[in-house]
Amino acid sequence: MSAYGHHSFVEGISDLMFYELIDKIVVYEAEGVSRARTQKVDIYFNYVGQVNIDNTPEEVAEIQAQEAQTAAERLQKQRAREKACREKRKAERLAANGGEFVKKQVCPQCGKIFIPASSHQTFCSEGCCYQARQDQKQAEREAERGQHYYRQRICAMCGSTYWPGSSRSKFCSDACRKKNHNKVTLEAYHKKRVKEQTLWKSTSPVNIQT
Repeated sequence: MSAYGHHSFVEGISDLMFYELIDKIVVYEAEGVSRARTQKVDIYFNYVGQVNIDNTPEEVAEIQAQEAQTAAERLQKQRAREKACREKRKAERLAANGGEFVKKQVCPQCGKIFIPASSHQTFCSEGCCYQARQDQKQAEREAERGQHYYRQRICAMCGSTYWPGSSRSKFCSDACRKKNHNKVTLEAYHKKRVKEQTLWKSTSPVNIQT
């Protein structure tokens, strides 16, 4: 530190001061051309290490402009590559479809040849699409039903599924049918008893005098 104290408050720097204060100077290869040409210089001071000198506002603005220009050029190149890829895929699709953008398809429902509006379109019209869904539902019903004429139902008594023998069938077995008959009969009996008791109370002489 004595070297720095010895050369304090001086107006200029002599060769001797450079020898005492500076350890080494590293000059890098210049980059760019004309006004965009830049060159990096690192100065290493004794006992201090590397000293990074801040850029002037003009240099900062120039660096920012160069970075913005580089980013714009990079974006332009990326867009050009993406466009080239799209054109290549377009040409491949045209070649595969015989010169057409969208390959013609055959409607699986009616057999009509049509040009789909999207890659997900399967049928030529909404009518064919609806009919195909109906046919699929019918096929599923027939596969579920098998040799049975009516579809499976839920027993009104026990809640289990069964194959009905007629359109009016509600119970899976004779046992459930008897249980339901007994239940209905018992409910009817209780309703009749309640009705008779109510009628008797309303017509009883004791109740009338009261």
